[in-house]
Amino acid sequence: MPKRKDDISSQDPMECDFIDAIARLRDGKPRNKELRTKAKEGILKINATNVALEAGHSRTFISLKDCRYPTVRALLAQYKKEKNSGDSFATTHTELINKLRYEKAQLIAKVKSYQAEAAVHFLARKKVEKLLSQDRATAARKARNSREQVKVVPIVQSPSSKP
Repeated sequence: MPKRKDDISSQDPMECDFIDAIARLRDGKPRNKELRTKAKEGILKINATNVALEAGHSRTFISLKDCRYPTVRALLAQYKKEKNSGDSFATTHTELINKLRYEKAQLIAKVKSYQAEAAVHFLARKKVEKLLSQDRATAARKARNSREQVKVVPIVQSPSSKP
């Protein structure tokens, strides 16, 4: 995240201009008329060209590999990385819409996955319940058959044979 102006007082004034420009673009409040129009339309992107335009300096100071201000270039790279990871806030309407569509697609995929998992569990439960009812019926039938086959006659002691 860009540093505040009072935190970077020991740096080069041009570098401060670039860092302030990045902060304004991130907030969606550029001073440049053309960039303000883009921000209102929702198509403002934070890149080396727009940062240089907002800062009022040449983009070659920050856009080349061996540039004069590698710190600013690193901030731009960090912003791109954050933007691509989805952890940052969208700066344009298009980015916001795309981010929301992506999140919606992920949620729909999760819901479908959960529904499939629930269906598998439901079918497994139905199968086990059916097997359980079959086992209970078999056990009841066996118990009934064993009672019918075995005729038990109680042996009663006669009263005269008391010890």
